Parts: sequence; structure tokens; C-alpha cells
Amino acid sequence: MNFSEIPQFDGVWSSFSLSYLADPHSFIDRLYVPLPPQGWIALVDVSCFVSGNMPKESFLHGLVKKFEIDSEDSGLYDFDFGSKMEKMLINIGFRIDHTDNDVLDLELNFDGMASDLVLMNWEARLRRMRGLKEVFPEHYTQIESELLLNLESKNHRRNRNVRFVVGRKI
Repeated sequence: MNFSEIPQFDGVWSSFSLSYLADPHSFIDRLYVPLPPQGWIALVDVSCFVSGNMPKESFLHGLVKKFEIDSEDSGLYDFDFGSKMEKMLINIGFRIDHTDNDVLDLELNFDGMASDLVLMNWEARLRRMRGLKEVFPEHYTQIESELLLNLESKNHRRNRNVRFVVGRKI
């Protein structure tokens, strides 16, 4: 895409999308140039939202965390893009105006019991995550069960799984 063909814009909003890019840094770097002085970028994305919603003491947590890291290494999906956004923006040349590293999200980052609708969404998400099932076929059912049980627990706690940062071109 040639950004010079886009009409003038003052800001960019990205929500849960840059984690799909193999090289989000280059994409954001290309957005920086056409932004006017004081132009802004606001990013919301995930930070290990699968392993972050599992009990840390479980050995399955470690397996899922490894899956998340391997996914990023392969360029397929960065499960921890949220934790990298602020540093990435600074390295590109943005000034950070706002950061929230623990955004309340009723599906991905919350305290207490998940609602029935959230549990239904998680079940559907897990069915779509074929990679997790392919990498751990012998543990997948247990991973799914443990994750859903934790989400149903009144003791479930958010774990910095959704992050938000706003940068301004200087």
C-alpha cells in the first residue's frame, strides 16, 4: 500500500489487529511519515490472553505460554504484541501520551466469573485455534477444560492481558 495516496489524516486507531502482522514495526513506521506533527496513534492489543487466563501454577500454563511464543516466532500471530507496543512506538519516534497496561475487557481481561456469553465466545475461540490443538493433541482437552474452569471461577483475576497506548508524532 502506498500511504502517499491516502488523504491527510490526523490519527490512527488500531484495535486487536497488528498482532496478526509478521512485521508490525515496519507497518507503523510507514504510518509515521504521513502523519502531521502532533498526529497520533492509538493501539489496543492483547498480551498473552490465553495463558494469562489460565492458572499460573498449572504445567499446562507453561505449554500454552510456549505455544504463544512459538506463534510469534513463526510470524503467524503475536500473542504478546500488547507488551511491545509502547517501546515500538518510542523506537519509531512517537512520544507516549498515555499507557494502560491492564485494560478491563469483559472477555479477555476481567476479575471474577465470566458470563455465559463470554464462556460461549471462549469455547468458539478455542475451536478456531486449531494450532493449539495440533501442537498439543494429547493435552488439548485438558487445556480447554482448565482454561474454561478458570474463567468460570469467582477467583479468576485479570492479568494484564489487554493493553492500550497512545503516541504522538514529535
